[in-house]
Amino acid sequence: TPESIYPGLNDMGDALEALPLEIIKHFTLLREIDAKCVSTAPKITQLIIEFLKLPLTVTEIREALLSQIRVYIRELMPCLEEKMHVAGIAAESIQRHISRIDYDFDLITDGGEIPDLVRIGPLNHPAIIADTKLPDNKSVHSQRSESRREAIKAKKAAAAAAANAPGSTPSGGPTTNGGGDVNSAVGSSRGSGPNHNSSGYTATDSTKAVVITTSATYDDDVDTEPVYCYCEQVSFGEMVGCDGPNCKREWFHLPCIGLAAPPKGQWFCEEC
Repeated sequence: TPESIYPGLNDMGDALEALPLEIIKHFTLLREIDAKCVSTAPKITQLIIEFLKLPLTVTEIREALLSQIRVYIRELMPCLEEKMHVAGIAAESIQRHISRIDYDFDLITDGGEIPDLVRIGPLNHPAIIADTKLPDNKSVHSQRSESRREAIKAKKAAAAAAANAPGSTPSGGPTTNGGGDVNSAVGSSRGSGPNHNSSGYTATDSTKAVVITTSATYDDDVDTEPVYCYCEQVSFGEMVGCDGPNCKREWFHLPCIGLAAPPKGQWFCEEC
């Protein structure tokens, strides 16, 4: 039977069902006691007010009022004592029910009557993930995203190097002196380059000049790190890549898109 299979759940259900009935019984008794002395307390209050207004010279009237107050207080005392007795019994009864429910709860959890998945809920719930400190080691999705990001950067660097390689004809690429001949490029690099002094190079032919120009351009590309995401900042932390084929931002920081962890499967940004 269910009672024998789940004794803790069955007893807790009985305790929760009996607790409201027990409270209602005691509160009803308290209201009945109040009804007995509902008119006595206002009379005492009124007599005390009249007593305080009387001058000290009228001793006979003051003594008469004190006698009436004393009579009403004696009538009221049994009601107050009964209310205190009922309130104490109600407190003890509620405490017994609470102890019974706590015992049943321990019996349920220790006895395995309720699985942890039902009692606690899924451990990957957003409320639990938000309160959990993220580990220092990067997740698989983060490592995969970082690998893809590094691969794209390497591909761009290789494409830039191939475009400026000897023998190729780059179109619109950056030059050292804004479009002069090879010897002018050598002279400009020798005169104002950030990484070379005035005596660092001796140009003997056009091949050396092209190599020097290509090296300077590649260094500038490395120093200028690309920006990503809606915030248009450099790559940092955990990022997720957009699976859109023509996404202009490519990578997005997790805080900027409101995610705590990289999503599973494909993900597209708002623009794609």
